[in-house]
Amino acid sequence: MGVLRSRRGVASGGPTERRSTPPVDDPGERLGLFTALLGLAVLFHQQQLDDWAVPSVGLLVTAAAIWSILRPTSLARLVTLMGLHLTSVLIDLPSVVNHWLMLGIAEMGILIAVAIGLVRRSPWVTSSGLFYNRVAPTLRIQLLIVYVAASFAKFNTDFLDPAVSCGVAMVDQLMTFGPLRLSGDWLHRPAIVGALAVECMLAVGLAWRRTRNAALFLGLGFHLTLAFAGHVPFSGFAIAFYSLFAPDDLLLRSRTLLARWRPLNAGISAMCRVGSGPVGLVAAFSMLAALTLLLQAEPARSLVRQAFVASFLVYNIIIIVWLMLVTRVTGAPVYRPGALRLSSGIWLIGPVLIVLNAISPYAGLKTQSTFTMYSNLQTEGRHWNHLLLSEEVQVFDVQDHLVRIVHSSDPAMAEAAREGRAWVWTALQGWARRNPSASLTYEDESGVHSVPRVGADARLRSDRIEAMLAQFRDVPSGAGNYCRTERRNAGDQHS
Repeated sequence: MGVLRSRRGVASGGPTERRSTPPVDDPGERLGLFTALLGLAVLFHQQQLDDWAVPSVGLLVTAAAIWSILRPTSLARLVTLMGLHLTSVLIDLPSVVNHWLMLGIAEMGILIAVAIGLVRRSPWVTSSGLFYNRVAPTLRIQLLIVYVAASFAKFNTDFLDPAVSCGVAMVDQLMTFGPLRLSGDWLHRPAIVGALAVECMLAVGLAWRRTRNAALFLGLGFHLTLAFAGHVPFSGFAIAFYSLFAPDDLLLRSRTLLARWRPLNAGISAMCRVGSGPVGLVAAFSMLAALTLLLQAEPARSLVRQAFVASFLVYNIIIIVWLMLVTRVTGAPVYRPGALRLSSGIWLIGPVLIVLNAISPYAGLKTQSTFTMYSNLQTEGRHWNHLLLSEEVQVFDVQDHLVRIVHSSDPAMAEAAREGRAWVWTALQGWARRNPSASLTYEDESGVHSVPRVGADARLRSDRIEAMLAQFRDVPSGAGNYCRTERRNAGDQHS
């Protein structure tokens, strides 16, 4: 009877049972993986810089990224990178691209939490493992919010219209990459449906533990495709954030796999030892100094950018292949529950700011860098085109005052005049502050106004804080929407 009772207790999960839990990675090492991939993402973004002045905040961010990559398990180096990057974002506001702004918002929430933790002398502030366990859930949630915002914005009449859809523009870019010339009308409908479906599936698949592994492969393939179409920086950041969704035993599986390939294992170990020491530090920053001098000339910039794109494509493919190999190691990948569970309310700062930024165009505020990239979304004036939300949800009137450009001495404004594009009044004020000596003729509800020098016009003077926080896309003419992939009113960064 004693034996029978014991067996019954084990079978029924009684008190005599001790369920074994599968081994998982050390969280401090997982923070190191995220830091290394984040540093690479920053470098893939920074190669697009036009300004390599010495000194500059952009160059400091690049140096901090390299410093973090050389010793990714260092919490101090990661926090330094975050602080410098957030500083660069604040300086560049409002002209900040989506993925750069997303990271800046995340860093703001993290650094506020770190400051509070330091005041309270919380142990997680000085422990890489404890830091990762608190930071990873909030970063995962923020990536999911971005995917939800990006897919939700595409439910509009113009994205679903092949004549003007950004989905068509993207697939045409992809099908004419390099020597390819495969673009055709037959691809347009599948491209529209496919882009919308993939972003929806990523938002759901990454959130659900059972589909997370499949969603990782889907996302990596999706961003590899975007990279072929020329969108390397955003894809680089996606890979860094994907590491937070990777199996909880990813590094253990990687070690098991590397143990079978001794030469590769020895080579990687040697690189890590050299890179984390003084020799690696001197070599890396010597290369950065040489690259900075080289990039002062435009021809060199073009070559470096092409090299970075090619490097990213190889990098992305290696990650996909490696993830395929490690998931085939004995046993199913481990995904523990609670990946989206926040340890305290302070970690809601980042997600809340991400949500506020995402709902801005629908609320009647800014329309640029709101995670509506390549969506054809319009919410300005009487141009509302979203299918699931009514214009009644707008609570602010910032977008209502539209101005049509008639003539200007500024080339960007002259182009807007030729194409019949309109601007939101607040955006026009921001342009006037940056171009005080330009002349302008514009038309609004009150008539046509000619301004010989915009800096002298009291109406065109903007509020400094509003100009820092809000940026707007230009508004197409009444002839129809188009894929607004360029920040025509704020520089040459992609939206």
